[in-house]
Amino acid sequence: MKTEEELRQIASDMTSDTNNVNKYLSESPRIANFLIGYDYASSLSMESQWISVEERFPEAYSELGFSVNVLLYTGGKTPKIGYYDLKQNKFFDDDIRIYAVSHWQPLPENPPTN
Repeated sequence: MKTEEELRQIASDMTSDTNNVNKYLSESPRIANFLIGYDYASSLSMESQWISVEERFPEAYSELGFSVNVLLYTGGKTPKIGYYDLKQNKFFDDDIRIYAVSHWQPLPENPPTN
């Protein structure tokens, strides 16, 4: 199994040389597809969009004191989607409280419906 550093190097090689892309596609389509996705995700700079709850909380969306839905990071493998209740100073998904939120970020806009 390759280390993360090896995967990063392969992804870097793939994007700079078309022959490498063809080599990896022919050797292992699953690895090639993963690396292409990894390289694309890295280019989005998602990490920089996370906002620490120590820095600020989502803004209120209505007079009721709720934010719009945002992406929440709680330290698990998968981020959650929820909203912030300013009156209770807590995050929720529907009526279920989400604990240990350390970061949040706005959800991306929906794709165009053409």
